[in-house]
Amino acid sequence: MTVEANAPPGRSLTYRRLTESDCLTFAVRNCGPAQRLDREQYDLVNSCKPACETKAKADALGHAADELRNRAGGDALDLYWKLVAAEAGRRVYLDAGADIAKLLDEAARAAKLGVKEPENLAELEGQLAETKAEVAKHDGSIKELNHALKAILGLDADPTVHLWPDAPAVVAVDLDVDRALETARTYRPDILLPKALHASPDALAPQIARQLLGGTNPLLGLEPGTLPPGLGLVGRTLAGFMRLQVPGPGDAAQTRRQVAGLVGDRESLAAAEVRAAADRVAAGISRAVVERDAVESLGNRVADLERARDAGRTVTVPLANARAAWHKARGRLIVAATDTRAAAAKFRQAQGLLVREVMDPAFGGTNRP
Repeated sequence: MTVEANAPPGRSLTYRRLTESDCLTFAVRNCGPAQRLDREQYDLVNSCKPACETKAKADALGHAADELRNRAGGDALDLYWKLVAAEAGRRVYLDAGADIAKLLDEAARAAKLGVKEPENLAELEGQLAETKAEVAKHDGSIKELNHALKAILGLDADPTVHLWPDAPAVVAVDLDVDRALETARTYRPDILLPKALHASPDALAPQIARQLLGGTNPLLGLEPGTLPPGLGLVGRTLAGFMRLQVPGPGDAAQTRRQVAGLVGDRESLAAAEVRAAADRVAAGISRAVVERDAVESLGNRVADLERARDAGRTVTVPLANARAAWHKARGRLIVAATDTRAAAAKFRQAQGLLVREVMDPAFGGTNRP
């Protein structure tokens, strides 16, 4: 735990610095459901059963754990970038409130010296109240995000310790969709699992495949003459039809065909997720450029009005309005930038890379525990 030198003012809290990389690592390594699958896999591999009866299930457990970890990493990074946006947005509204309070103070001191009070001064007071309300709103969001993020990262839930997202570096995102689609087909755990079962010579592979298919749809992967419970009249109506359509007991060929179809379905889903994430990144970059230009333009307007004020002109309200617009543009830029970084994380998740970045040495990760 470290107390940050740049921790937000007005809070008696301890802050724990958290980088994007740390966030991903904690989420992947501390994924509870995946850890339980790891233990089951370990027990299976170290049992006295022959490898021909355990390899398919052990491989399936490994791929399933990787899928859970990849998803947990994506969920954690989404919360991380929301926390970055909330903390930065809070800072923006604090700055905006300080600007308005300073202008109101200047107007009050000028009035004591006999200078006419600016018109629409009540407008400034309303803006000040608005900034205070926004700070309170961001404080609430920050607390909620801390609770959610600590839970998914497996960190202590102590409410007096807040996570402080480290200042993120600007990174380039490779939006080569064709390459990303090939990466997804190669590394996504939810594709690798049915692929492995389809290719496995293990005697138990068809049985495991039927379990996988049953999780996709209760009518898939059934043993002949069986139906999932709870279908009632529908199940009884289907029974005769299925006796005609389902081959004899132990027929692995049909299961293999169904698993091959599942591979195709999951590859199609992966392609849709990769393309959607890439589009979101590209849109976010364009939006961030627009907001950056708006911040620059409004900043120039503020500078012009400040020069006019220094020259003796009364521009209290116009200057306050210009500064308010500038701060709001800063807030929009922050949201655009963090949304883009969150989309970039989803782009990596859609390729199955988040778990690899933590667990696979070929991607800079470490060996499995």
